[in-house]
Amino acid sequence: MPNVSQAGQSRSSMQNGCDLLFWPGWVTEGEERETMKRFIAVAMMSMLPALAFGQNTNEPQSDIRVINSRKVDLLPLHQWYENPEGRDRPLKHWMKLTLLDVKPVFAGSYLQCLVEIENSRREVLFKTLPSALKETVTRMQIVQTNLITLQQEIAEAEPLVRRNEAQYEGSVVRSRSYEIGPGFNSRVYEYERPTRRAVNARLDRVALEEKQQTVTRLQEELDALRQNTSGYTVFAMDTGRKFGGVPIWDTGLPAN
Repeated sequence: MPNVSQAGQSRSSMQNGCDLLFWPGWVTEGEERETMKRFIAVAMMSMLPALAFGQNTNEPQSDIRVINSRKVDLLPLHQWYENPEGRDRPLKHWMKLTLLDVKPVFAGSYLQCLVEIENSRREVLFKTLPSALKETVTRMQIVQTNLITLQQEIAEAEPLVRRNEAQYEGSVVRSRSYEIGPGFNSRVYEYERPTRRAVNARLDRVALEEKQQTVTRLQEELDALRQNTSGYTVFAMDTGRKFGGVPIWDTGLPAN
């Protein structure tokens, strides 16, 4: 058991700020150091599982695609493109394609694109697309279809609108009304209004301008979508088949 003088020394050291923690009971200064060591060791041991669980190993993830009912892991291809020096490219039938432009809907389920492959530009058809790109491409196709339809309608309507404006703009119908006042005094009122054809010509011009404004908005949206997809890279395999003389490529489907 510690004597009173040792307890007094321990209490004095705590008052002087030499101890980091207050331990209950009367203990010697040496016992306090040993207790502190054990406390730190236990704390470090309890932290190890959390540290091991939360550590970032930076291990690359697999990229498994399913094509023709077969699975292929494109991870070696990803790794090669990150560090190609001194090694042959694996999976040589798979290529890295950079999207430059997405064309309007072509041949039903196929998507026609302008891509860059090994520093050369080509027109290709994609059989499938990565899910991250599908939503944007679908919206692009809708916008392109609406844009083409409106442009055709404007091209057909504009000559007719100009011709009707030249014929009927400014044409009016005049009418009179009479009013007999006190003392048999009569008043004559004359009215002037546009003809029905002049009104229709003006309405046709308004409808044409609304379509032109819609075309401007759609073109701005399409430009923004193209900017989002431009430079997007995909891994795809040439199927060896063509449609309309354009080669068909397949990116495969994700395994999960």
